[in-house]
Amino acid sequence: MRSPAVAIRLAGARLAHRPHWRIADLAERLATSRDSLAEFAAGQRSVGQAFAMSYAQVSSPAQRVFRLLGLHPGVCFDNRVAAALADLPLPETQDLLDELVDAHLAEESEPGRYRLHDLVREYARTLLAEPANAAERSAALEGLLDHHLHVAAAIARQIESAGSRNLLRLPEAPKPGLVAVTAAQGPAWFDENRAALTALVRLAEAEGLSRHCWQLARACWRSHFDGGHLDELIETHTIGLRAAERLGDDEAVAVMLNYLSSAYYRLAEFSEAIRLMEVALDLRRRLGLHREVRNTLWNLGAAYSAHGEHRRAKESLDSALALMQKPGELGELGELLNNVSFALANWGRYEEALRVSRHHLLLARQVDDHRQLAKAMGHLGAIRHRMGDVGPARRLLRAALRLKRRMGNRYGEGEVLNEIGAMERRAGRSEEAAALHRKALIAISETGDRIGQCASRNLLARAILDQGDVASALDLHRRVLHDATKLNARYEQARALDGIARCLRTTDPKAARTHATRALALFRQVESPDQHEVAELLTELG
Repeated sequence: MRSPAVAIRLAGARLAHRPHWRIADLAERLATSRDSLAEFAAGQRSVGQAFAMSYAQVSSPAQRVFRLLGLHPGVCFDNRVAAALADLPLPETQDLLDELVDAHLAEESEPGRYRLHDLVREYARTLLAEPANAAERSAALEGLLDHHLHVAAAIARQIESAGSRNLLRLPEAPKPGLVAVTAAQGPAWFDENRAALTALVRLAEAEGLSRHCWQLARACWRSHFDGGHLDELIETHTIGLRAAERLGDDEAVAVMLNYLSSAYYRLAEFSEAIRLMEVALDLRRRLGLHREVRNTLWNLGAAYSAHGEHRRAKESLDSALALMQKPGELGELGELLNNVSFALANWGRYEEALRVSRHHLLLARQVDDHRQLAKAMGHLGAIRHRMGDVGPARRLLRAALRLKRRMGNRYGEGEVLNEIGAMERRAGRSEEAAALHRKALIAISETGDRIGQCASRNLLARAILDQGDVASALDLHRRVLHDATKLNARYEQARALDGIARCLRTTDPKAARTHATRALALFRQVESPDQHEVAELLTELG
Protein backbone atom coordinates (compact mmCIF):
# COMPACT_ATOMS: atom_id res chain seq x y z
CA MET A 1 0.00 0.00 0.00
CA ARG A 2 1.53 3.32 -1.03
CA SER A 3 1.86 5.94 1.71
CA PRO A 4 0.33 8.93 -0.20
CA ALA A 5 -2.83 6.94 -0.92
CA VAL A 6 -3.13 5.88 2.73
CA ALA A 7 -2.56 9.45 3.90
CA ILE A 8 -5.18 10.86 1.50
CA ARG A 9 -7.81 8.34 2.64
CA LEU A 10 -7.11 9.00 6.32
CA ALA A 11 -7.08 12.77 5.84
CA GLY A 12 -10.49 12.45 4.14
CA ALA A 13 -11.78 10.44 7.08
CA ARG A 14 -10.61 13.10 9.54
CA LEU A 15 -12.37 15.83 7.61
CA ALA A 16 -15.56 13.73 7.23
CA HIS A 17 -15.80 13.31 11.03
CA ARG A 18 -15.21 17.05 11.59
CA PRO A 19 -17.68 18.91 9.37
CA HIS A 20 -16.63 22.32 10.74
CA TRP A 21 -12.99 21.82 9.72
CA ARG A 22 -11.61 23.30 6.52
CA ILE A 23 -8.70 21.75 4.63
CA ALA A 24 -6.65 24.70 5.93
CA ASP A 25 -7.42 23.61 9.52
CA LEU A 26 -6.00 20.14 8.86
CA ALA A 27 -2.96 21.66 7.13
CA GLU A 28 -2.33 23.88 10.18
CA ARG A 29 -2.59 20.88 12.51
CA LEU A 30 -0.03 19.04 10.41
CA ALA A 31 2.31 22.05 10.29
CA THR A 32 2.24 22.61 14.06
CA SER A 33 1.94 19.02 15.28
CA ARG A 34 4.91 17.40 16.98
CA ASP A 35 3.83 14.07 15.51
CA SER A 36 2.63 14.35 11.90
CA LEU A 37 2.00 10.62 11.72
CA ALA A 38 -0.46 10.76 14.65
CA GLU A 39 -2.53 13.34 12.80
CA PHE A 40 -3.09 10.84 9.97
CA ALA A 41 -5.23 8.43 11.97
CA ALA A 42 -8.87 7.40 11.91
CA GLY A 43 -10.28 4.78 14.24
CA GLN A 44 -7.96 1.79 14.36
CA ARG A 45 -6.15 2.79 11.20
CA SER A 46 -3.10 5.04 10.90
CA VAL A 47 -0.35 5.78 8.42
CA GLY A 48 2.16 4.77 11.10
CA GLN A 49 0.59 1.32 11.32
CA ALA A 50 0.73 0.93 7.55
CA PHE A 51 4.42 1.88 7.56
CA ALA A 52 5.10 -0.49 10.45
CA MET A 53 3.58 -3.37 8.45
CA SER A 54 5.74 -2.58 5.43
CA TYR A 55 8.81 -2.09 7.65
CA ALA A 56 8.26 -5.47 9.33
CA GLN A 57 8.26 -7.22 5.94
CA VAL A 58 11.81 -6.22 4.94
CA SER A 59 15.06 -7.74 6.14
CA SER A 60 16.99 -6.42 9.14
CA PRO A 61 19.75 -4.81 6.94
CA ALA A 62 17.04 -3.12 4.83
CA GLN A 63 15.37 -1.88 8.03
CA ARG A 64 18.68 -0.35 9.11
CA VAL A 65 19.16 1.42 5.76
CA PHE A 66 15.58 2.70 5.92
CA ARG A 67 16.11 4.16 9.39
CA LEU A 68 19.32 5.89 8.32
CA LEU A 69 17.73 7.41 5.22
CA GLY A 70 15.63 9.54 7.56
CA LEU A 71 18.77 11.56 8.24
CA HIS A 72 19.08 12.82 4.67
CA PRO A 73 17.50 16.30 4.50
CA GLY A 74 16.93 16.44 0.75
CA VAL A 75 13.96 15.40 -1.33
CA CYS A 76 16.02 13.01 -3.45
CA PHE A 77 19.23 11.04 -2.92
CA ASP A 78 21.24 8.54 -4.93
CA ASN A 79 22.47 5.03 -4.13
CA ARG A 80 25.94 6.39 -3.32
CA VAL A 81 24.54 8.62 -0.57
CA ALA A 82 22.72 5.60 0.86
CA ALA A 83 25.97 3.59 0.76
CA ALA A 84 27.82 6.37 2.62
CA LEU A 85 25.07 6.61 5.22
CA ALA A 86 24.99 2.87 5.84
CA ASP A 87 28.77 2.35 5.45
CA LEU A 88 28.13 -0.50 3.02
CA PRO A 89 29.48 -1.45 -0.43
CA LEU A 90 27.46 0.03 -3.29
CA PRO A 91 26.17 -3.33 -4.73
CA GLU A 92 24.87 -4.41 -1.31
CA THR A 93 23.27 -1.00 -0.76
CA GLN A 94 21.58 -1.21 -4.16
CA ASP A 95 20.01 -4.58 -3.26
CA LEU A 96 18.66 -3.16 0.01
CA LEU A 97 17.24 -0.10 -1.74
CA ASP A 98 15.47 -2.40 -4.21
CA GLU A 99 13.98 -4.22 -1.23
CA LEU A 100 12.68 -0.93 0.20
CA VAL A 101 11.19 0.07 -3.16
CA ASP A 102 9.41 -3.31 -3.40
CA ALA A 103 7.96 -2.71 0.08
CA HIS A 104 6.78 0.80 -0.93
CA LEU A 105 9.03 2.43 1.67
CA ALA A 106 11.03 4.26 -1.01
CA GLU A 107 10.38 5.42 -4.56
CA GLU A 108 12.89 5.15 -7.41
CA SER A 109 12.34 8.43 -9.24
CA GLU A 110 14.91 7.52 -11.92
CA PRO A 111 17.55 4.79 -12.15
CA GLY A 112 19.83 5.07 -9.12
CA ARG A 113 17.94 8.02 -7.59
CA TYR A 114 15.39 7.68 -4.81
CA ARG A 115 13.02 9.67 -2.64
CA LEU A 116 11.07 9.10 0.54
CA HIS A 117 7.60 10.52 0.90
CA ASP A 118 7.53 13.19 3.66
CA LEU A 119 5.51 10.95 6.00
CA VAL A 120 7.75 7.97 5.29
CA ARG A 121 10.83 10.08 6.10
CA GLU A 122 9.12 11.18 9.33
CA TYR A 123 8.53 7.53 10.24
CA ALA A 124 12.20 6.67 9.53
CA ARG A 125 13.33 9.58 11.72
CA THR A 126 11.03 8.42 14.53
CA LEU A 127 12.63 4.99 14.43
CA LEU A 128 16.15 6.41 14.35
CA ALA A 129 15.43 8.74 17.30
CA GLU A 130 15.00 5.77 19.66
CA PRO A 131 17.81 5.80 22.29
CA ALA A 132 19.03 2.35 21.22
CA ASN A 133 19.92 3.79 17.79
CA ALA A 134 21.95 6.80 19.04
CA ALA A 135 25.38 5.39 18.11
CA GLU A 136 24.09 4.21 14.73
CA ARG A 137 22.66 7.68 14.06
CA SER A 138 25.87 9.48 15.05
CA ALA A 139 28.07 7.32 12.79
CA ALA A 140 25.67 7.64 9.85
CA LEU A 141 25.45 11.43 10.21
CA GLU A 142 29.23 11.75 10.09
CA GLY A 143 29.36 9.42 7.07
CA LEU A 144 26.70 11.50 5.29
CA LEU A 145 28.54 14.76 5.91
CA ASP A 146 31.94 13.27 5.06
CA HIS A 147 30.63 12.00 1.73
CA HIS A 148 29.14 15.33 0.66
CA LEU A 149 32.15 17.30 1.92
CA HIS A 150 34.68 15.19 0.01
CA VAL A 151 32.61 15.14 -3.18
CA ALA A 152 32.08 18.93 -3.04
CA ALA A 153 35.80 19.51 -2.39
CA ALA A 154 36.84 17.16 -5.23
CA ILE A 155 34.62 18.98 -7.74
CA ALA A 156 35.65 22.39 -6.37
CA ARG A 157 39.28 21.54 -7.10
CA GLN A 158 38.32 20.97 -10.75
CA ILE A 159 36.58 24.34 -11.15
CA GLU A 160 38.36 26.71 -8.76
CA SER A 161 41.20 29.00 -9.70
CA ALA A 162 44.79 28.24 -8.73
CA GLY A 163 44.84 30.54 -5.70
CA SER A 164 41.79 28.91 -4.12
CA ARG A 165 42.31 25.18 -4.61
CA ASN A 166 44.34 24.41 -1.48
CA LEU A 167 42.33 26.23 1.16
CA LEU A 168 40.64 23.02 2.43
CA ARG A 169 42.91 20.50 4.09
CA LEU A 170 40.83 17.35 4.50
CA PRO A 171 41.70 13.91 5.84
CA GLU A 172 41.37 11.04 3.38
CA ALA A 173 37.76 10.26 2.47
CA PRO A 174 36.35 7.24 4.36
CA LYS A 175 35.01 5.89 1.05
CA PRO A 176 37.26 7.29 -1.71
CA GLY A 177 35.72 5.04 -4.37
CA LEU A 178 32.23 6.45 -3.76
CA VAL A 179 33.63 9.98 -3.78
CA ALA A 180 35.48 9.45 -7.08
CA VAL A 181 32.43 7.98 -8.84
CA THR A 182 30.18 10.81 -7.60
CA ALA A 183 32.70 13.60 -8.31
CA ALA A 184 32.85 12.41 -11.93
CA GLN A 185 29.46 14.15 -12.37
CA GLY A 186 31.32 17.46 -12.18
CA PRO A 187 29.61 20.81 -11.47
CA ALA A 188 26.18 19.38 -12.36
CA TRP A 189 26.30 17.55 -9.02
CA PHE A 190 26.04 20.87 -7.19
CA ASP A 191 22.94 21.86 -9.18
CA GLU A 192 21.33 18.50 -8.51
CA ASN A 193 22.01 18.64 -4.75
CA ARG A 194 21.93 22.36 -3.98
CA ALA A 195 19.01 22.34 -1.53
CA ALA A 196 20.34 19.25 0.25
CA LEU A 197 23.83 20.77 0.60
CA THR A 198 22.44 23.91 2.24
CA ALA A 199 20.30 21.76 4.54
CA LEU A 200 23.38 19.67 5.43
CA VAL A 201 25.27 22.80 6.50
CA ARG A 202 22.33 23.64 8.78
CA LEU A 203 22.24 20.05 10.07
CA ALA A 204 25.98 20.06 10.80
CA GLU A 205 25.55 23.21 12.89
CA ALA A 206 22.53 21.79 14.75
CA GLU A 207 24.43 18.58 15.54
CA GLY A 208 27.55 20.40 16.72
CA LEU A 209 29.74 19.11 13.86
CA SER A 210 31.41 22.50 13.41
CA ARG A 211 34.37 21.39 11.27
CA HIS A 212 32.08 19.70 8.74
CA CYS A 213 29.83 22.77 8.85
CA TRP A 214 32.31 25.45 7.78
CA GLN A 215 34.25 23.20 5.42
CA LEU A 216 31.12 22.10 3.53
CA ALA A 217 30.09 25.75 3.18
CA ARG A 218 33.52 26.59 1.76
CA ALA A 219 33.56 23.61 -0.63
CA CYS A 220 30.26 24.79 -2.18
CA TRP A 221 31.42 28.41 -2.60
CA ARG A 222 32.48 28.42 -6.25
CA SER A 223 29.24 26.78 -7.42
CA HIS A 224 27.13 29.26 -5.42
CA PHE A 225 29.17 32.26 -6.58
CA ASP A 226 29.39 31.40 -10.29
CA GLY A 227 25.75 30.31 -10.42
CA GLY A 228 24.48 33.46 -8.69
CA HIS A 229 23.02 31.51 -5.75
CA LEU A 230 23.87 34.36 -3.40
CA ASP A 231 21.17 33.68 -0.81
CA GLU A 232 22.58 30.18 -0.33
CA LEU A 233 26.14 31.54 -0.27
CA ILE A 234 25.30 34.06 2.46
CA GLU A 235 23.31 31.55 4.51
CA THR A 236 25.90 28.76 4.40
CA HIS A 237 28.88 31.03 5.04
CA THR A 238 27.13 32.87 7.87
CA ILE A 239 26.41 29.48 9.49
CA GLY A 240 29.99 28.39 8.71
CA LEU A 241 31.34 31.56 10.30
CA ARG A 242 29.47 30.79 13.53
CA ALA A 243 30.85 27.24 13.45
CA ALA A 244 34.44 28.47 12.95
CA GLU A 245 34.03 30.94 15.82
CA ARG A 246 32.71 28.15 18.08
CA LEU A 247 35.81 26.11 17.25
CA GLY A 248 38.03 29.08 18.10
CA ASP A 249 39.74 28.53 14.73
CA ASP A 250 40.82 31.98 13.54
CA GLU A 251 42.15 30.61 10.26
CA ALA A 252 38.72 29.12 9.48
CA VAL A 253 37.02 32.35 10.59
CA ALA A 254 39.16 34.28 8.08
CA VAL A 255 38.23 31.82 5.30
CA MET A 256 34.51 32.26 6.00
CA LEU A 257 34.82 36.06 6.14
CA ASN A 258 36.77 36.18 2.88
CA TYR A 259 34.25 34.09 0.94
CA LEU A 260 31.19 35.63 2.59
CA SER A 261 32.45 39.01 1.37
CA SER A 262 32.24 37.77 -2.23
CA ALA A 263 28.43 37.61 -2.03
CA TYR A 264 28.23 41.22 -0.84
CA TYR A 265 30.64 42.19 -3.64
CA ARG A 266 28.32 40.57 -6.19
CA LEU A 267 25.32 42.32 -4.58
CA ALA A 268 27.15 45.68 -4.91
CA GLU A 269 27.27 46.09 -1.13
CA PHE A 270 30.91 47.08 -1.41
CA SER A 271 31.23 48.68 2.02
CA GLU A 272 30.20 45.42 3.70
CA ALA A 273 32.40 43.36 1.38
CA ILE A 274 35.40 45.57 2.19
CA ARG A 275 34.64 45.48 5.94
CA LEU A 276 34.58 41.65 5.99
CA MET A 277 37.77 41.41 3.93
CA GLU A 278 39.59 43.86 6.18
CA VAL A 279 38.70 41.75 9.25
CA ALA A 280 39.94 38.64 7.40
CA LEU A 281 43.13 40.47 6.42
CA ASP A 282 43.75 41.45 10.04
CA LEU A 283 43.33 37.85 11.23
CA ARG A 284 45.60 36.45 8.52
CA ARG A 285 48.33 38.99 9.25
CA ARG A 286 48.15 38.13 12.94
CA LEU A 287 48.43 34.41 12.12
CA GLY A 288 51.39 35.01 9.77
CA LEU A 289 49.57 33.47 6.77
CA HIS A 290 51.51 35.33 4.05
CA ARG A 291 49.91 33.56 1.07
CA GLU A 292 46.39 34.17 2.42
CA VAL A 293 47.27 37.81 3.23
CA ARG A 294 48.32 38.27 -0.39
CA ASN A 295 45.09 36.69 -1.69
CA THR A 296 42.95 38.89 0.56
CA LEU A 297 44.83 41.98 -0.60
CA TRP A 298 44.13 41.22 -4.24
CA ASN A 299 40.43 40.63 -3.47
CA LEU A 300 40.37 43.94 -1.59
CA GLY A 301 41.94 45.61 -4.63
CA ALA A 302 39.05 44.43 -6.82
CA ALA A 303 36.48 45.64 -4.26
CA TYR A 304 38.09 49.07 -3.91
CA SER A 305 38.22 49.38 -7.70
CA ALA A 306 34.56 48.44 -8.16
CA HIS A 307 33.70 51.01 -5.47
CA GLY A 308 35.58 53.71 -7.41
CA GLU A 309 38.47 53.92 -4.93
CA HIS A 310 41.19 53.46 -7.53
CA ARG A 311 44.16 54.69 -5.51
CA ARG A 312 43.36 52.36 -2.59
CA ALA A 313 42.86 49.57 -5.13
CA LYS A 314 46.30 50.17 -6.63
CA GLU A 315 47.95 50.28 -3.16
CA SER A 316 46.27 47.01 -2.17
CA LEU A 317 47.23 45.27 -5.42
CA ASP A 318 50.81 46.55 -5.26
CA SER A 319 51.08 45.13 -1.72
CA ALA A 320 49.79 41.79 -3.01
CA LEU A 321 52.34 41.80 -5.85
CA ALA A 322 55.13 42.47 -3.33
CA LEU A 323 54.12 39.28 -1.49
CA MET A 324 54.29 37.17 -4.65
CA GLN A 325 57.54 35.48 -3.68
CA LYS A 326 57.68 32.05 -5.26
CA PRO A 327 58.56 31.98 -8.97
CA GLY A 328 56.56 28.75 -9.41
CA GLU A 329 53.22 30.37 -8.48
CA LEU A 330 52.36 31.26 -12.08
CA GLY A 331 48.67 30.41 -11.76
CA GLU A 332 48.26 32.62 -8.72
CA LEU A 333 50.24 35.44 -10.31
CA GLY A 334 47.84 35.23 -13.26
CA GLU A 335 44.83 35.68 -10.98
CA LEU A 336 46.45 38.68 -9.34
CA LEU A 337 47.30 40.25 -12.69
CA ASN A 338 43.65 39.78 -13.69
CA ASN A 339 42.60 42.04 -10.81
CA VAL A 340 45.38 44.54 -11.58
CA SER A 341 44.33 44.90 -15.23
CA PHE A 342 40.66 45.23 -14.15
CA ALA A 343 41.53 48.04 -11.73
CA LEU A 344 43.77 49.90 -14.18
CA ALA A 345 41.16 49.70 -16.96
CA ASN A 346 38.45 51.02 -14.61
CA TRP A 347 40.78 53.90 -13.82
CA GLY A 348 41.31 54.64 -17.52
CA ARG A 349 45.03 53.78 -17.46
CA TYR A 350 44.74 51.72 -20.63
CA GLU A 351 48.42 51.50 -21.65
CA GLU A 352 49.36 50.01 -18.25
CA ALA A 353 46.29 47.78 -18.26
CA LEU A 354 47.23 46.51 -21.74
CA ARG A 355 50.74 45.49 -20.59
CA VAL A 356 49.38 43.72 -17.52
CA SER A 357 46.67 41.91 -19.52
CA ARG A 358 49.21 40.67 -22.07
CA HIS A 359 51.34 39.29 -19.24
CA HIS A 360 48.21 37.66 -17.75
CA LEU A 361 47.34 36.06 -21.10
CA LEU A 362 50.87 34.66 -21.44
CA LEU A 363 50.74 33.12 -17.94
CA ALA A 364 47.27 31.65 -18.53
CA ARG A 365 48.60 29.90 -21.64
CA GLN A 366 51.67 28.65 -19.79
CA VAL A 367 49.66 27.02 -17.00
CA ASP A 368 46.84 25.97 -19.40
CA ASP A 369 44.14 27.49 -17.16
CA HIS A 370 41.05 28.01 -19.34
CA ARG A 371 39.25 30.10 -16.71
CA GLN A 372 42.17 32.55 -16.56
CA LEU A 373 42.59 32.42 -20.34
CA ALA A 374 38.96 33.52 -20.79
CA LYS A 375 39.39 36.35 -18.27
CA ALA A 376 42.64 37.55 -19.85
CA MET A 377 41.20 37.56 -23.37
CA GLY A 378 38.03 39.31 -22.17
CA HIS A 379 39.98 42.06 -20.40
CA LEU A 380 42.45 42.41 -23.25
CA GLY A 381 39.60 42.68 -25.78
CA ALA A 382 37.81 45.31 -23.69
CA ILE A 383 41.00 47.36 -23.26
CA ARG A 384 41.85 47.25 -26.96
CA HIS A 385 38.28 48.23 -27.84
CA ARG A 386 38.57 51.29 -25.59
CA MET A 387 41.90 52.13 -27.18
CA GLY A 388 40.28 52.02 -30.64
CA ASP A 389 41.81 48.71 -31.86
CA VAL A 390 38.44 47.34 -32.99
CA GLY A 391 39.56 44.39 -35.17
CA PRO A 392 41.82 42.69 -32.58
CA ALA A 393 39.32 43.56 -29.84
CA ARG A 394 36.49 41.78 -31.65
CA ARG A 395 38.58 38.61 -32.19
CA LEU A 396 39.67 38.50 -28.53
CA LEU A 397 36.15 39.10 -27.21
CA ARG A 398 34.59 36.42 -29.40
CA ALA A 399 37.23 33.90 -28.30
CA ALA A 400 36.61 34.86 -24.63
CA LEU A 401 32.85 34.48 -25.14
CA ARG A 402 33.24 30.94 -26.51
CA LEU A 403 35.38 29.93 -23.53
CA LYS A 404 33.11 31.49 -20.92
CA ARG A 405 30.07 29.79 -22.44
CA ARG A 406 31.88 26.45 -22.48
CA MET A 407 32.66 26.82 -18.77
CA GLY A 408 29.13 27.99 -17.89
CA ASN A 409 30.40 31.33 -16.56
CA ARG A 410 27.19 33.34 -17.01
CA TYR A 411 28.47 36.53 -15.41
CA GLY A 412 31.61 36.50 -17.58
CA GLU A 413 29.46 35.78 -20.64
CA GLY A 414 27.30 38.81 -19.84
CA GLU A 415 30.34 41.07 -19.41
CA VAL A 416 31.71 40.09 -22.82
CA LEU A 417 28.30 40.40 -24.52
CA ASN A 418 28.03 43.94 -23.15
CA GLU A 419 31.47 44.84 -24.48
CA ILE A 420 30.69 43.44 -27.95
CA GLY A 421 27.32 45.25 -27.84
CA ALA A 422 29.04 48.57 -27.07
CA MET A 423 31.36 47.91 -30.01
CA GLU A 424 28.39 47.24 -32.32
CA ARG A 425 26.65 50.44 -31.20
CA ARG A 426 29.75 52.55 -31.87
CA ALA A 427 29.90 50.98 -35.35
CA GLY A 428 26.32 52.18 -36.01
CA ARG A 429 24.64 48.76 -35.56
CA SER A 430 22.30 49.74 -32.74
CA GLU A 431 19.78 46.95 -33.36
CA GLU A 432 22.48 44.25 -33.03
CA ALA A 433 23.83 46.08 -29.98
CA ALA A 434 20.43 46.10 -28.25
CA ALA A 435 20.01 42.35 -28.86
CA LEU A 436 23.44 41.67 -27.32
CA HIS A 437 22.72 43.84 -24.26
CA ARG A 438 19.42 42.03 -23.70
CA LYS A 439 21.24 38.68 -23.75
CA ALA A 440 23.84 40.10 -21.37
CA LEU A 441 21.13 41.31 -19.00
CA ILE A 442 19.59 37.82 -18.86
CA ALA A 443 22.97 36.17 -18.19
CA ILE A 444 24.01 38.65 -15.51
CA SER A 445 20.59 38.64 -13.84
CA GLU A 446 20.95 34.88 -13.36
CA THR A 447 24.08 35.50 -11.28
CA GLY A 448 22.39 38.08 -9.03
CA ASP A 449 24.94 40.81 -9.77
CA ARG A 450 23.10 44.10 -9.27
CA ILE A 451 25.80 46.40 -10.66
CA GLY A 452 26.08 44.21 -13.75
CA GLN A 453 22.33 44.49 -14.25
CA CYS A 454 22.52 48.29 -14.02
CA ALA A 455 25.40 48.30 -16.51
CA SER A 456 23.49 46.12 -19.00
CA ARG A 457 20.38 48.28 -18.74
CA ASN A 458 22.34 51.53 -19.19
CA LEU A 459 24.01 50.13 -22.29
CA LEU A 460 20.70 48.80 -23.61
CA ALA A 461 19.13 52.26 -23.13
CA ARG A 462 21.95 53.86 -25.18
CA ALA A 463 21.36 51.35 -27.99
CA ILE A 464 17.59 52.01 -27.87
CA LEU A 465 18.25 55.77 -28.04
CA ASP A 466 20.41 55.25 -31.13
CA GLN A 467 17.46 53.39 -32.71
CA GLY A 468 15.41 56.56 -32.24
CA ASP A 469 13.16 55.42 -29.36
CA VAL A 470 13.86 58.35 -27.03
CA ALA A 471 10.93 57.74 -24.67
CA SER A 472 11.90 54.10 -23.93
CA ALA A 473 15.57 54.98 -23.51
CA LEU A 474 14.73 57.85 -21.14
CA ASP A 475 12.44 55.65 -19.05
CA LEU A 476 15.07 52.90 -18.78
CA HIS A 477 17.87 55.32 -17.83
CA ARG A 478 15.64 56.84 -15.14
CA ARG A 479 14.87 53.42 -13.67
CA VAL A 480 18.58 52.54 -13.66
CA LEU A 481 19.36 55.86 -11.94
CA HIS A 482 16.88 54.97 -9.18
CA ASP A 483 18.38 51.48 -8.69
CA ALA A 484 22.00 52.61 -8.93
CA THR A 485 21.38 55.41 -6.41
CA LYS A 486 19.96 52.88 -3.92
CA LEU A 487 23.08 50.77 -4.43
CA ASN A 488 25.39 53.81 -4.17
CA ALA A 489 26.85 52.63 -7.49
CA ARG A 490 28.34 55.97 -8.50
CA TYR A 491 29.68 54.90 -11.91
CA GLU A 492 26.31 53.52 -13.07
CA GLN A 493 24.53 56.55 -11.58
CA ALA A 494 26.80 58.72 -13.69
CA ARG A 495 26.14 56.66 -16.83
CA ALA A 496 22.38 56.88 -16.24
CA LEU A 497 22.57 60.67 -15.76
CA ASP A 498 24.67 60.98 -18.91
CA GLY A 499 22.11 58.88 -20.80
CA ILE A 500 19.21 61.02 -19.53
CA ALA A 501 21.07 64.16 -20.65
CA ARG A 502 21.48 62.70 -24.15
CA CYS A 503 17.77 61.83 -24.30
CA LEU A 504 16.79 65.40 -23.30
CA ARG A 505 19.39 67.36 -25.30
CA THR A 506 16.99 68.46 -28.07
CA THR A 507 13.69 68.75 -26.16
CA ASP A 508 14.91 70.19 -22.83
CA PRO A 509 18.50 71.51 -23.05
CA LYS A 510 18.36 73.05 -19.58
CA ALA A 511 17.44 69.72 -17.93
CA ALA A 512 20.03 67.99 -20.13
CA ARG A 513 22.74 70.36 -18.82
CA THR A 514 21.69 69.69 -15.22
CA HIS A 515 21.90 65.92 -15.66
CA ALA A 516 25.17 66.10 -17.59
CA THR A 517 26.71 68.31 -14.87
CA ARG A 518 25.73 65.77 -12.20
CA ALA A 519 27.13 62.96 -14.36
CA LEU A 520 30.44 64.78 -14.81
CA ALA A 521 30.78 65.34 -11.05
CA LEU A 522 30.24 61.62 -10.35
CA PHE A 523 32.60 60.50 -13.12
CA ARG A 524 35.28 62.79 -11.64
CA GLN A 525 34.64 61.35 -8.16
CA VAL A 526 35.36 57.82 -9.39
CA GLU A 527 38.13 59.06 -11.70
CA SER A 528 36.49 57.49 -14.74
CA PRO A 529 37.74 58.25 -18.26
CA ASP A 530 34.06 58.63 -19.28
CA GLN A 531 34.26 62.16 -17.86
CA HIS A 532 35.82 63.39 -21.12
CA GLU A 533 32.78 62.41 -23.26
CA VAL A 534 30.42 64.10 -20.78
CA ALA A 535 32.58 67.24 -20.78
CA GLU A 536 32.25 67.31 -24.59
CA LEU A 537 28.47 66.92 -24.26
CA LEU A 538 28.33 69.86 -21.85
CA THR A 539 30.33 71.99 -24.29
CA GLU A 540 27.82 71.13 -27.03
CA LEU A 541 24.95 72.06 -24.67
CA GLY A 542 26.57 75.44 -24.02
